[in-house]
Amino acid sequence: MHPIHAARIDTRRLAPLLLFFMALLFYVPALAPTVVWSDSAHLQRMAAQGLIDRDGAGRPVWFVAARLMLLLPVGDPAYRLNLLSALSAAAAVALTHQAALAAGISRRGALAAALALAVSHTFWQHAVRAEVYATFMALIALQVWLWFKWRPHRPAPFFVAVALLGPLLLTHQMAALLAPALLFLVVRRRAWLRPKQWFAVSALATVSLLAALLVLQWQMQASPIRALATYLTHSGVDWRPAFFDFSWPSLPRDMLLFGAFVLLQFPSPALLLAAIAAVDAPRRARLDAAWGALLLLALADLLFAFAYRVNDRYVFFMPLYGALALLVGLGWDVAERMWPALKMRGAYAALMALLVAAPVVAYASAPAILLRLNMNPLDVRVLPGREPNRYFLWPPLAGYRGAADYARASFAVAPPGSLIIADYAPFEALSYAQQIEAAGPGVSVVKVEPPDDLRAVIDTFPPDTPVFLADTDPRHYNLASLGDVRLERDGFLYRLVR
Repeated sequence: MHPIHAARIDTRRLAPLLLFFMALLFYVPALAPTVVWSDSAHLQRMAAQGLIDRDGAGRPVWFVAARLMLLLPVGDPAYRLNLLSALSAAAAVALTHQAALAAGISRRGALAAALALAVSHTFWQHAVRAEVYATFMALIALQVWLWFKWRPHRPAPFFVAVALLGPLLLTHQMAALLAPALLFLVVRRRAWLRPKQWFAVSALATVSLLAALLVLQWQMQASPIRALATYLTHSGVDWRPAFFDFSWPSLPRDMLLFGAFVLLQFPSPALLLAAIAAVDAPRRARLDAAWGALLLLALADLLFAFAYRVNDRYVFFMPLYGALALLVGLGWDVAERMWPALKMRGAYAALMALLVAAPVVAYASAPAILLRLNMNPLDVRVLPGREPNRYFLWPPLAGYRGAADYARASFAVAPPGSLIIADYAPFEALSYAQQIEAAGPGVSVVKVEPPDDLRAVIDTFPPDTPVFLADTDPRHYNLASLGDVRLERDGFLYRLVR
C-alpha cells in the first residue's frame, strides 16, 4: 500500500477521537465550576454522599460513573460531576459522527451532523452541568451506530446493541422508547439471523434486562415488577397523572411549542439541511431498516414528550434531536447533489463555520435582547444570581456560582438552631452546601412542596426557633398557611416575624 494512502486511512480512523477531544475542549471551559440548582444539585449531593434515590430519580449507571469521577483530584465534587457531563457529551458527538458514517453519509455530512448536535441548545446546556442526559445521549448514539453497523455477515454489533438494553434502561427511563424501533429492526432484518443467533439474541436480551431488573429491585427495595413500575413512572413524587396526559385540544399549542424547541436547537442552516433530508428519509427507511428504526425512535420520543406534561419536558425531546442531527448530515449530502458549488472548499468551510457560529451568536444575543426589553417569555423563575433568560438561553455556565453563593450567604444569616424552609431548587443548593461542604452547622433545612401547610412544618419545631423562608414565590410556597405573620428580607432569606 502506498504510504500516503495509508496515512490518510489512519487519519480517518482518528476522526472520532479528534472530534471527541475537540468537543471536550469546547465543553470543559464552559463547565459550571461548582454546584448549581435543582436536579443538578440533587445529583451532585447524592453522588458525593454515596447515596442513590430509592425511586425513579436514581439512575444507577450514571451513579456508578459519578462515583468514579469523584476519584479525580480536580475541583470540588460538584465540578467533577459537571465534568462527567462534558465527557459524556463529547462521546455522544463522536459517536454521532460514526453513526452518520455507518448510515452511508459522507465524511462532510457526518461532520455536519456531529457539529449540529454539539451546539444544539438542550444538548449543550446539559453538557456543562451535572445531569444524566448527556450520558444517556452517548449510549443512544452508540446504540444507533450499532444498528447501522449491523450487516448479514457481521451480527456482532446487533448483539452488543441488545446487551446494552439493560444499562440503557438504568441510565434513563426513556430507553423504553427503543422498543418499537428495535422490534421494527428485528422484523425487517429477521433473515439476517440464523436460528443459533436468534437464541443468542434472546439470551442476551433476557440476561441484560433481568440484570437491570435485579438492580432496580435492590434500589427500590420492592418486588421486581413493582420496582420497574416505580422506576418508569415515579421521580420522587408520583408522576403517573402526567404520564399519559395527551390532549387533542392542546395539540396545536404543543406542536407550536415543539416547533419553537426545534428552532432553538438548530438556529442555523442545520434546520434547512434537516428539512431537505426529510424528503429523502422515507426512501432511506425503505432501503435500510436502521433508518426506519431511527425514525420510529424519533416518533416514539415525540409522542412520549407530548403526552408527559411536566415543566421540564423540553429535555425529553433529546433523542429526537439526535435523530435530527443525522438528518442534518443526510441533508448535507442531498444539498451537495442539488448544488455542486457546496463541494468547493470555501463554500464547505463557510457553511460548516455557520453551523457552529449561528447558534452561538443566537444563544448569546437572545438573553441580552430580552433583558433590554425587560421580558421573560419563558416565565422562568428568578433566583438569586440567576437571571432567567441568560441562565436558560445561554448554555455555558463558566464562572457561574449563583447557587453556591446563595447557599453560603444564607447560612451566614441563619444562626445554629434555626429553620430554613425551602422549595426544591434552593433546598438542593442549601443541602449540598450543608452536607458536602459542612456549611450551616445546626441549621435545619426542610423541603416543602407548593401546597404544603407551612404552619404545620413550623409547629414541629420549638416555639422560639428562628424561622426563614428561602423565597416567597407564591407558586412554590403556600404563604396563606402562615396566617398573620410578617416576612422581612434578611440577605437572600426571609425571616418570619411573629
